Amino acid sequence: MYGLITVDAMKSQKILRKEKKVKKILLISLTVVLALSFGLTGCEGEGEPDAIVIKCAHTVPATESSALAWIEWGDMISEEWAGMKAADEPGINFTYFWSMSLLGPTELYDGVKDGTADMVFYPIGVNPGLLPMNEIFRLPLLFNSNEEAVCAAAEAFQDGTVFVDEIEGDGDVKFFSAYMMPPYHLHTASANVTLPADVTGLTIGAEGDFLDFIAATNATPEETSVDQLAEKYNLGLIDGNIAHFPVQFAFGALDFTPHHTLFGSAGIAMVPCVWLLNPDTWNSLPSGLQDLIMSTSDDFAVALKAGSDGFEGFVLGTQCAGHAFNELTEPQLDEWRALVVPQHDAWAAQSVAHNDTYNLLQSIIAGCP
Repeated sequence: MYGLITVDAMKSQKILRKEKKVKKILLISLTVVLALSFGLTGCEGEGEPDAIVIKCAHTVPATESSALAWIEWGDMISEEWAGMKAADEPGINFTYFWSMSLLGPTELYDGVKDGTADMVFYPIGVNPGLLPMNEIFRLPLLFNSNEEAVCAAAEAFQDGTVFVDEIEGDGDVKFFSAYMMPPYHLHTASANVTLPADVTGLTIGAEGDFLDFIAATNATPEETSVDQLAEKYNLGLIDGNIAHFPVQFAFGALDFTPHHTLFGSAGIAMVPCVWLLNPDTWNSLPSGLQDLIMSTSDDFAVALKAGSDGFEGFVLGTQCAGHAFNELTEPQLDEWRALVVPQHDAWAAQSVAHNDTYNLLQSIIAGCP
C-alpha cells in the first residue's frame, strides 16, 4: 500500500548525512524485508568480557520490522564503536528481550526509567495520562496523509520541543529517536464498514483516545490492549478493533478480522514510537560512544519507517488473502471527520498547555507538504 522510502527521497529530506552510515542504514531496511521473506530472527550479542551490555526491551516478536531494524542498528553501533574506540574503552553489545519477556507495554517507560531495561521501544499513549502533550498524536484523523504525518513527527521530535521535554521529564529518561508507526485502520470480524452508521451495535476494541472516537459513533467501545486482542476475539467480546496491520498480524488478531476499513494513507491515526534510554546507563557511556549513537538518530528513524512500510506490505501481500478492503473516499472520510471535531476541541480546551500544544502541532502540520 505504501512504498518503501527511496534513497533519493531520503537524501532530499537531508536526513542521511554521512555516506558511510547511509549504506549501513539502508542495509537495515533491506535486512528487514529479506528477513520477512526468509524468517530470520534476532539473537543476543556475544561480546568481549569487558563490553558494555545494553538490555533492550520490546513488546513484539523478533521477526517484526522494528525488532529486525533494532538488531541491525545494534550490530552497526557495536561494529563502528569497535573500530574507533580507544584501547582502554569498553566495547558495546545489545541483548534483546522480545515479546514482553522483560517488560509489558505499560511497563516500558517506568522500566527504562528505573533501569530494568537500558533501552526500550515506547509507543506514545500506551500509558494514558503519562505524557499528556504527546498524546495529541493519538487524536483521530489529525493528519491528511502519510507523508504529512511523517513530516510533522520529524519536526515535533527535535531537541527542546514540548514533546521531547515532556518525554525526558526531569532527567527521567534519555530520548534517542522517534518514528511514525503505520496508519491505524478499523478491522472487523464480519461487518463491512463504510460510514459511522455501519458500526451500530458493534463492540470495538481500542485504547485511549480511540475509545472516544468509537463512542462518537453508534458502536460500543471496549478498552483492549494489543496483547488482549486475540483472546477477546476468541471469547466473542469484541467485533472489531483499531490497530495498524503489523500489530494486527503480530498479536494474532488478523485471523479474526477479514474485513478492513482503510481511512486514507494516514489512517485513523499515525502514532509515534520513541526509543528511550536509561539516563544512568547513558551517562556511563564514553562520550565518543554517545556521539556515535546520537549521530544515527535520524537515520534510525528513516530505517524504521522504511522497515515498517515493508512489513506492512508483507502483511497485506501475504497474510490477507481473501480479505475484504474498503478504501474510503474523501466524501466518506468527511463524515468521519465531522465526528472528531468535538473531540479535538475538547482536547485543546483541557488547559492552556493543551491549547498551546494543539496550535503548535497544527502550525507544524500546516508547514508540511
